Amino acid sequence: VPRCQTDHITGSNVRRGADELDELARRSGDDPIALDALLRHVDEDRLADPAIRRLLADEDRIADVRQDVLIAVASSIGSFRGEARFTTWLHSVARNTAIAHLRRRSSDSAVLEDWMSPSERMSSMIAERQAVRAIVEGLPERYRRAVELRDIDGLPYAEVATALGVKLNTARSLIARGRGLVAAAVESGGLRG
Repeated sequence: VPRCQTDHITGSNVRRGADELDELARRSGDDPIALDALLRHVDEDRLADPAIRRLLADEDRIADVRQDVLIAVASSIGSFRGEARFTTWLHSVARNTAIAHLRRRSSDSAVLEDWMSPSERMSSMIAERQAVRAIVEGLPERYRRAVELRDIDGLPYAEVATALGVKLNTARSLIARGRGLVAAAVESGGLRG
């Protein structure tokens, strides 16, 4: 794939053939521009949705998992070896992300009850929330506000868009990028309890 075809992607709805998408995915492990183009393609064309929708029906949960999939793709694209189509690999990542979402939702309280006393559980939750809050407060304003409205205030995506005065897809992108920055801070040790 010539570099000029992927280096100047500006969010257009151009559909790439499977071969071009596979090549873009292979380059994404070493090329941040290719990774950005790949993530935009996955997000805008909702490439992970078929795998997510097999496990989830609630639109807000689907949107949350869709954003988690973007983070998972960005952090694990180096494991894509090209032995299968990128979309096959993506569907596996999306399925695993949706399953993890479901497991977290159903087992969080049971796991905490098994391993921690009530005072330990409360102390841990408070410390973790304070650490995450500090990271969120350090985000650039446009991402910070979007993440706060969605993840702290619990507003649906449509209400976040209205509050920010942006289109729905723009709100989703701001939230995804903000979450990605938070995840990067957590992975680099910025989250201390």
